[in-house]
Amino acid sequence: MNRRITVAAGAAVLTVSSGLWLFPAESGGPAVKATRHPEFQAPAQSPQATRPEITTQTSGSLPPLPSELAGLEPDGDLRTDDRDNLVPTKQLRTLFDFYLANLDQEPLPQALRRIREALSQRFTEPALGQSISLLQRYVDYRLALDELDQQLAPGVTSDGFDLEALRQREQALEALRLSHFSQEEYTAFFEDDQQLDNYTLARLEIERNGSLSADEKRRQLMSLEQQLSEAQRQARKRATVNGEVYTRAEALKAEGASADELYQLRAASLGDVAAANLAELDEQQRQWQARLSQYAQAKARFTEAGLSPADRAQAIEALRERLFTGREQLRVRALEADGL
Repeated sequence: MNRRITVAAGAAVLTVSSGLWLFPAESGGPAVKATRHPEFQAPAQSPQATRPEITTQTSGSLPPLPSELAGLEPDGDLRTDDRDNLVPTKQLRTLFDFYLANLDQEPLPQALRRIREALSQRFTEPALGQSISLLQRYVDYRLALDELDQQLAPGVTSDGFDLEALRQREQALEALRLSHFSQEEYTAFFEDDQQLDNYTLARLEIERNGSLSADEKRRQLMSLEQQLSEAQRQARKRATVNGEVYTRAEALKAEGASADELYQLRAASLGDVAAANLAELDEQQRQWQARLSQYAQAKARFTEAGLSPADRAQAIEALRERLFTGREQLRVRALEADGL
């Protein structure tokens, strides 16, 4: 799949819950549990006992980045002071996250080597050692997030949001971050997230306050919105528009709308480039579903043919290799485990 700028499908991440829950942009509808790669699930022992060690040394050459990531490496502002000490920035966290987001294609140690190499190209000592120390603590923090999630009550129930649980999650998340990072690092990496978390919780509290009239809620929500920065307000506005377009597009799909009708809907609100990108994603999804259907039907025929277990397994393996790429085969195996 080509890596392009795409439009979020009507969801905004509430980082109060450590990025674990996705909420529709207007805080309505069901919550969906986000996928976390196994590398960042809590280990059986203490994270410190199994943490990957990161050094300034390299061993051997790295394979090329996957084609959909090549050329998209972050090149934002990585800073040092006049004594070559590291100055933490949000862009540094973006660099970490860019490579760590690729864990469905390569193991964590290899992703860490990529980050270490990128740091060595941008920094000299002492900033290089300081940036690697920060990376180590960031990985430890990511590992600890899963443990935190298991220990706390969920912020969403079948009845909707649990505000008290969300507050507890916010407090626990802030404590976890402060236990891994200095105040300067915390501010650079998480301040924007924290502001949006506070805004989202305050918005939920206003919306759920039964003692307020509709007009009072509207005024308080407008006042709350003004406390966001202009960039945050614009981002939230885009997320709201994206969510509305997504909902309308899904409704049109259910009614059997043509590709051109979907394109026109999206282009009117999001522009031609985004509409073209989403049309490409629609086609990729259609092809994926068609291959999944073909695979499931062929598996059923193998069963009906009365093949021996060994012959059936061999036929299915050959079919999987013919229909799917190596990465796709992992997805198919996961779907089979869920009953495909």
